[in-house]
Amino acid sequence: MYSSSTNKAFVRACAFQTDHTISNGPHTCTSSDWSLGFGPDRDLPPRHTGQGQPGIDYDPEYGPRGPSRTGELPARERATFGFGFAGNDLFVVAIVAVVVGLTLVAVICIVFGCFLRRRRRPKLRHHLSSNDPSMKQPLMRMGECSAANGTNPIMVSSGVDLIAANMNAQGSAQLLNDKRSTLTTGHGSTMGSHVLPSSPPMAPHASLMSSMTVSGRLGMTASNTSSPMPGLSHLDHMHSQPSGHLCNMSPMPHAIHPGVNAFMAARGGGTMGSHAGSHPSSLTGAPSAVGSGTGVGSNLTASGLCDPGLVITRNGYPGSEVGSDPLFDIPGLTYEGKSCAMKHPIPINYLADHVARLSAADNLLFSQEYESIETEQQFTWEHSNEEMNKPKNRYANVIAYDHSRVILQSIDCVPGSDYINANYIDGYKRPNAYIATQGPMPETYSDFWRMIWEQRVFIIVMMTRLEERSRVKCDQYWPTRGPESYADGLLMVTPVDMVELAYYTIRTFTLTARGIDDECREVRHFQFTSWPDHGVPEYPIPLLLFIRRVRATLATNSSTSSASVQANFIEQGPIVVHCSAGVGRTGAFIVIDMMLERIKYEKTVDIYGCVRALRGQRNFMVQTEDQYIFIHSALLEAIDAGNTEVPARSLLAHFKKLRMLDTAGGTGMELEFKKLQQFRLPRAKYTSAQLMCNKAKNRIPNVLPYESTRVALQPIRGVEGSDYINASFVDSYRDRKAYIATQGPMAKTVEDFWRMVWEMNSNIVVMLTGLTERGRECCYSYWPAERSARYQYYVVDPMVEYNMPNYTLREFKLTDARDGQSRTLRQFQFTDWPEQGVPETSEAFIEFLGQVHKTKEQFGQDGPITVHCSNGIGRTGVFLALSIVLERMRYEGVVDMFQTVRMLRTQRTGLVETEQQYQFCYNASLEYLSSFDHYAT
Repeated sequence: MYSSSTNKAFVRACAFQTDHTISNGPHTCTSSDWSLGFGPDRDLPPRHTGQGQPGIDYDPEYGPRGPSRTGELPARERATFGFGFAGNDLFVVAIVAVVVGLTLVAVICIVFGCFLRRRRRPKLRHHLSSNDPSMKQPLMRMGECSAANGTNPIMVSSGVDLIAANMNAQGSAQLLNDKRSTLTTGHGSTMGSHVLPSSPPMAPHASLMSSMTVSGRLGMTASNTSSPMPGLSHLDHMHSQPSGHLCNMSPMPHAIHPGVNAFMAARGGGTMGSHAGSHPSSLTGAPSAVGSGTGVGSNLTASGLCDPGLVITRNGYPGSEVGSDPLFDIPGLTYEGKSCAMKHPIPINYLADHVARLSAADNLLFSQEYESIETEQQFTWEHSNEEMNKPKNRYANVIAYDHSRVILQSIDCVPGSDYINANYIDGYKRPNAYIATQGPMPETYSDFWRMIWEQRVFIIVMMTRLEERSRVKCDQYWPTRGPESYADGLLMVTPVDMVELAYYTIRTFTLTARGIDDECREVRHFQFTSWPDHGVPEYPIPLLLFIRRVRATLATNSSTSSASVQANFIEQGPIVVHCSAGVGRTGAFIVIDMMLERIKYEKTVDIYGCVRALRGQRNFMVQTEDQYIFIHSALLEAIDAGNTEVPARSLLAHFKKLRMLDTAGGTGMELEFKKLQQFRLPRAKYTSAQLMCNKAKNRIPNVLPYESTRVALQPIRGVEGSDYINASFVDSYRDRKAYIATQGPMAKTVEDFWRMVWEMNSNIVVMLTGLTERGRECCYSYWPAERSARYQYYVVDPMVEYNMPNYTLREFKLTDARDGQSRTLRQFQFTDWPEQGVPETSEAFIEFLGQVHKTKEQFGQDGPITVHCSNGIGRTGVFLALSIVLERMRYEGVVDMFQTVRMLRTQRTGLVETEQQYQFCYNASLEYLSSFDHYAT
């Protein structure tokens, strides 16, 4: 309409009638209030409006405004911005803009979140370099299934080379290198194909596997495929196996290409093989991903029905045939867009490498492996959902599967009386070895004790405290003072004994059924009290000690002969394990206990398969990824340290064995201490000790307290680092934080030392060094000799000093000058420790150690005992280790010097500093043992 020569942007606004209809007159346009002004097109005829200006309308309120319109709206309703919004609609525009902006931000966040989640999924398709060293590894020993099926060929592809397995009547197989694979049905039709890149030929005459069994809902048929190519390996048997059966594996002498290094077993129904009427599905191979420490596997893509729990099982690995990077997974099985890892038992010698691989990249592979266990189980829980039983479930989503639930004896006229939220769990080579249940509630106390009686349970394992983080995790279902009756007086529970230790508590009850004979049984109750309120234990040693104590009690109740042991097990019934919900910590305990039993007999672990099997009997078993990782750490610790417990009566023979020279010229004692020296805490932190303001407070730069166990003083306002002292809490056999291990005070830390003694209520101080030794200061004289002295807020007044043959006892009055409160403090200084080495005899040190603990019990002091030498780890460690070992010897009749020192080192670095000190601990234990005639050898 307008001439293009104006070269000015404007917005057209057409004229409307007052009734919002388009006028019939000439259509002219005007610029918006925000555009540059422009004139009418010169080609248009001028129109006089009566105001003296052609083509310009005059508004009485606002004056001249652009080209005129006929029937225009009032000025307050005129359009702005050229979009038809009224002036008072600017607020609406702003609101729309904000909503659109927020929507865009939300979309971006969702897309970014999906991208991050996708990155965590297993990479299913990777290409393996043909010169990967893992390709050259020999196959670990495979096995044979008991039943063989003769003519079932299948073709699969390995990570690099295509491997076709051709079964004939003799059960042999052929491997070939080809660029194309086909899989045919029993009728000869092609099921699928996959083209692989060319690769170097495989080594000829490599033995494949003596058996390969696949069971499960694979929904595919493979047969009648052969390829007469040279350079072949042998596959003795590939056949189907009914669901739920496992193969007995036998060794295989020869090595093969690792790409088919697998024995596959899938849960569920259906078979794989040549069967008439079966429905074909496609199976194609793709190169597998290989990471550090892994071998070669095959990525298989299956369409049709597929159980998500394909598991590789394999036993009997000869160490001489395994390379440095053995194969433990086939990392990728893809079905219907999902991914599941294929697992099999892992030899204990390679568990450390396996855990290191899974832990890389912030536990990425651990996460993937744990998530792959999350499979939908086709089980029912109708009894848990019945209205009469719902109140008996502590958590609505933690139920008892119908097929494995514990069924109580029904009570007449009481509907639902056979229900309890508990499931049988199979153990290692023993069905129904455990019962996993929730923490009892007041309304289920009677049901719980009925289950204990009916199932002939003699051991109860409790994996939680009654309250955690101010929440009730389990109600106290046992009596503490006198007998209590349950089940309408039919059962009587009487407490007999209770022993509270640092990490667990052991209770003994008698359970009596009232009736004709009034049968009475003894029940042991083990409560693990060291599981933290949140997460998992930092170190697994306390839980391993707890499990061994449970097992030792179980073995004590068993007879010695194998036949009688089995009969006794059946008579005793399963172990009842519970936490709060009965799935998380309960599952962790059961898996670790089962795997420890498996290690004894098979030297392998199968954590993945075990957790998966447990979830088929009770839902959510091993509830979190942290628990799954912790199980690996616990088993790794158990394998690395071994079982070093020795009965007290056998300690002398064990000590003599440790001192014998081996073929390499070393002793067992040297090897045991060297193993201790190699122990490191991967997650240890020294945050406060390494601050610049605190470095001068450390006597030895590399002897620092762990952040998790350090003694934290009350901070002084405005003084940086005022909460720090080089000291660590240490547990005893019976109590947590029973000791404080610290360095000898320095001139600049004397005030901190007295603050610590007061604030931690430590009324006994043990000193194991002189003030100077070999011409250097080992400890500052931190106490006054004759007159009272003030150290910041505290006044120390010497009272009395006793000089004994081997030690000196000093008593002080310690007063807080701020409020006048006073305490008595006793200092024991052992004076018979030589400047170099250890005492010649341990008798004096044992007497000194006994006097310290006797004084603590005599005066009923609850605070920790402060122990120090010069650096706070050498002689201090000897005192702590012997205190724990001798007390355990009195209560349990066992000695475990290795684990005791190892546990001490999780609390303070380097405790028991030298091999000579470590051997002195053994000598002192034997000296102490000789005083007990019934332990003498």
